[in-house]
Amino acid sequence: MKKLLLAAATLLTLNTAFAQLNKPVQWDFSAKRIDDRTFEVHAMAFIEHPWHIYSQTSGGNGSLGLPTTFTFKPNPILEFVGKPKEIGKLKEENVDGTILKYFPGQVDFVQVVKIKDGIKATTTVMGEIVFMACNDGQCLPEDNTRFNVPLK
Repeated sequence: MKKLLLAAATLLTLNTAFAQLNKPVQWDFSAKRIDDRTFEVHAMAFIEHPWHIYSQTSGGNGSLGLPTTFTFKPNPILEFVGKPKEIGKLKEENVDGTILKYFPGQVDFVQVVKIKDGIKATTTVMGEIVFMACNDGQCLPEDNTRFNVPLK
């Protein structure tokens, strides 16, 4: 019986470790009110060491690393102001003449949104992030994360 319990505990531990290796990026989403009509939508990536994800402006093409992209679902009462800003420790590396820009540790992508004039309603920002996690030896396949952030 003890051997069976030990084997089960070992398998559970290995399964948890393997799952963490395949999902080295965790996301947290929130919204911050700036004024009556303006919000910042935050998509914070927490990246396990030694992994990193690429900037939206990285020169990667998939084989060298896929730039992070955001797709926002159209919302008739919202105006998206510019592209998401990146707040984090940006690193750059020249690989075969391509400048790769990436973030280790964590990065906060901040999208400013405005509720259109004359509209008094609560709404939600929905969309998807496509990103690639890499370390010095390998890249995982691209990952898609959907999000849904209420604006209150």
